[in-house]
Amino acid sequence: MALLTLVSIIFVTLGSCSDDSDSGSSGYAPRNISGKTLVLKKSSGSVYLSTDHLNESGVLINNVTVNYSKYAPSYTYTKTGDDEADYYLQATKETYIPYYGTTTYAKFVFNVNLHFITEVSGTYTGVQTNGYGDDSRIQGNFILN
Repeated sequence: MALLTLVSIIFVTLGSCSDDSDSGSSGYAPRNISGKTLVLKKSSGSVYLSTDHLNESGVLINNVTVNYSKYAPSYTYTKTGDDEADYYLQATKETYIPYYGTTTYAKFVFNVNLHFITEVSGTYTGVQTNGYGDDSRIQGNFILN
């Protein structure tokens, strides 16, 4: 009976010890951002990028016109530390030019590191590649709701 009690205590003790890396509760960075809106702000406070994350790869872009059936945007989000994550977004901007009656498409990319200061905000640094393939270093604050 004493051995059974000791074994039961060991299992209860081991079962109550959880690994925070599996639960995603360690630090402020979430395991994933499905169902959340990420807003990257410029240093001036204006919105640089606003995205709604539908699932693990589906994303809606709120501040740029995108043809979702022709060039569906995609993203990856990877938690890299307790308060850190990498975010990569690839999308194609659609612009209609009324003068010519044509539509142009320009691919752009955001590749940033998110540093969470709270569960819903922090700072970011990274690179934005515009439709011409030119890279720009970017940084600012972000909100994740």
